[in-house]
Amino acid sequence: MSCHSIGHGLNSVSKKVLELYDEGKFEFSVAKDLLYTTRNAVHYCDGNTYEAIGKPLPKRHTIVLSFEMLHDLPKNVSCATDLEKVIREYQARQEDLYICGGASVYRCALPYGDRLILSRIPGDYEGNVWFPEFEDLYELES
Repeated sequence: MSCHSIGHGLNSVSKKVLELYDEGKFEFSVAKDLLYTTRNAVHYCDGNTYEAIGKPLPKRHTIVLSFEMLHDLPKNVSCATDLEKVIREYQARQEDLYICGGASVYRCALPYGDRLILSRIPGDYEGNVWFPEFEDLYELES
């Protein structure tokens, strides 16, 4: 059973990393970690996180959490209104599901995950939302 949470989330910080990498100002190894960790996977995020990214990421399916069903979404993007239901469905099928934010989605999904993957992105970034406390739920592997 697998429900992965990605602490580096695809939010405004990640968008900035992608911009810096595109401009040749960001180290490839860090950008590679960010971009390829979840390649060919299913991502689950809220509407704000999806909008912060600005477009669907390639070679991934994205499920956007919304209070109402969204229509006319791009290819490889779908909508769900019930986070716990989606998590249970992926657990039942023993398929990976990567949780990519925002903060309230992380907070709700953390107890369901069997693994937490965090990437530390060097630099100072502005923000008003933080990743929830997780230390009591997971053991450090490396």
